[in-house]
Amino acid sequence: MKKLLLLASFLSFSAAVAEDFKLDDWQFTWRYKSVGSVSVELRAEGLSGALAVYLVKDKGGYSRDVVSMSPSTAVEVGEALSHVDEEFKKEQAVNGTAFKQVNAGEMQIHFLKTEKDGFYVDVSEKSVFRSVVMDRKTAAEISQHLKNSSAAINYMKSKLVISQ
Repeated sequence: MKKLLLLASFLSFSAAVAEDFKLDDWQFTWRYKSVGSVSVELRAEGLSGALAVYLVKDKGGYSRDVVSMSPSTAVEVGEALSHVDEEFKKEQAVNGTAFKQVNAGEMQIHFLKTEKDGFYVDVSEKSVFRSVVMDRKTAAEISQHLKNSSAAINYMKSKLVISQ
């Protein structure tokens, strides 16, 4: 009789627990690719259905620089960054400081050269003051992953199956 009572109690408890939880608001993040301290993260949100690409630079500890963009803008940013070696060569020919800005969707890419810091690339959001700074080699490699991010997001969506 004790076993039957215990089993009945357990079944009623597990049914109550299952009814108490509803997975309706969630966020899934896939660290798609990393190059040194810079990563491309793909995110999906359950309630809104939003999809976004994040460019993240880990600065050690809990400090990170993050910019977010739409999947279509990520492809544009990747295309702009794929010209980093050409921009590097142009700016190396200039004495002193050199600067070029390229717009890609809601993002700006700055190719910069200073005597103090050398050549670097800054990817920033137009609407807010957030940016991710990286060297030439990192930018060149990250560009390929950003250009492929739309296909990676489609793959991620196909693997995220949430039962209703």
